[in-house]
Amino acid sequence: MASNEFRVVRVLIFLTLIFLSYHLLFSILSPLLAPEEFLDNYKFIKFVMTFIGLHTTFALGAFIVSRISFNEIQATTLMIFSALAPTLYLFMNLELINEISISKITLGLVILCFIILQFKDIRKEIVRNYIRLILYRAY
Repeated sequence: MASNEFRVVRVLIFLTLIFLSYHLLFSILSPLLAPEEFLDNYKFIKFVMTFIGLHTTFALGAFIVSRISFNEIQATTLMIFSALAPTLYLFMNLELINEISISKITLGLVILCFIILQFKDIRKEIVRNYIRLILYRAY
C-alpha cells in the first residue's frame, strides 16, 4: 500500500469510527444527561458529524470493495453514494441549518472552503486523485 493510500485509509477509518461512536454515545447518553431542549447547542455538531460521517462511511466501503472485489461497478456506486448521501442529507435538513445559530466565523470558513474547491486546479489535483486512490488498485 502506497503512503498516500495509507494516509487516506487511516483518515477514513478514523472519521468513520468517530462518526459511529459519536452517534452511539449521543443516542445512549443524551436522554440520561439532559432534556431535549437543552441539546439545541449540539445540533450543529450533530449535523456536521453526520454530514462527514456519511461520506466517510461510503468512501471507506468503496475502498474496501475496490480492493476485495473485481467488480468495479459496486465500488463506483458506493463512491457515487459517498457524494450523494451528504448532499441529500444537506437538502433534507435545510430548515435545521436555518434554525441553528452558526457564528459568522464558522460560516465564513465553510464558504471559503467551498470557494477554494471551485478552482479548477484544486479540483483536478485533489479531488480526482482522491477518487482514483479510492477506486483503483493500481494507483
